[in-house]
Amino acid sequence: MGDTPLPEEQLLADMIFARPIALPSTAALSLPHDLLTLSRRAALCGVGLVVGLLLAMTVISLAVGLAYYVVTGHASPAADALAPLIAVDKWLNATAALATLVLFARYHRLTLRAFGIRGDHGPRQAAWGLAALGGVYGALLLSAACTLVLVAVFPQLEADLSSRLKFLWLFSTGGFLSTVLLLVPVAIHEEIVFRGLLLPLLHRLGCRWGLAVLISTLVFASLHLSQGWLAIPQVFLVGLALSLFFLWSRSLLAVMAAHFLFDLLQLQLAQALRPLLEQATA
Repeated sequence: MGDTPLPEEQLLADMIFARPIALPSTAALSLPHDLLTLSRRAALCGVGLVVGLLLAMTVISLAVGLAYYVVTGHASPAADALAPLIAVDKWLNATAALATLVLFARYHRLTLRAFGIRGDHGPRQAAWGLAALGGVYGALLLSAACTLVLVAVFPQLEADLSSRLKFLWLFSTGGFLSTVLLLVPVAIHEEIVFRGLLLPLLHRLGCRWGLAVLISTLVFASLHLSQGWLAIPQVFLVGLALSLFFLWSRSLLAVMAAHFLFDLLQLQLAQALRPLLEQATA
């Protein structure tokens, strides 16, 4: 028994000379919004649910307008009543979007974290929100340059630009607090629908992230056509920036905050520059 290793010695030798286990790199780990546990069929149903949600939001807007007509007898809201009506409409949309996300997640046994709603790393999420805000303003500057080029090439678009500015001014006619109450649900429902739901569901259906970003952003921009043709390139570039920062930060709350702050600062800036802009577009 002199040369025979004891069981404890053999076990120690095996532990020392065993091949180390290769751990996956951070880059190889899937993103939280990859939705790998969701089947393709369920993802397709989810996309259909998003389409249904967008149609439901249209119905909500029509119902709010109809309710205003029944109560007041006026088909077109007055300027002082427009902002409260839009706020009611947007809060109903935000409630519908949040309820849809929660119910879809619970039905498929997914956590809200899988869609980018997370409660950890608050400072990091705040930092990503500020970074996203900077990225969105970079997109705004690029879209402003595109707008100037388009107006220079097609002078008839000046009327569209004037309508776009008037649309922005309508949102800030009710004071700072009412503007905040209006923009909070806008950020909630648009980020849930287009970044939180549509973007990862398209990826789960087989679209590469680049194609999923392009499709979701095009849908996002096209639904802002009521703000004028010149709104499309601006909204597209802003939506593109928000989508990219959503993927980089893995936080829907970060891009929600960036979306809200961008809209708020944009409206305040448009209101402050209103006299100069009115002279330039007169």
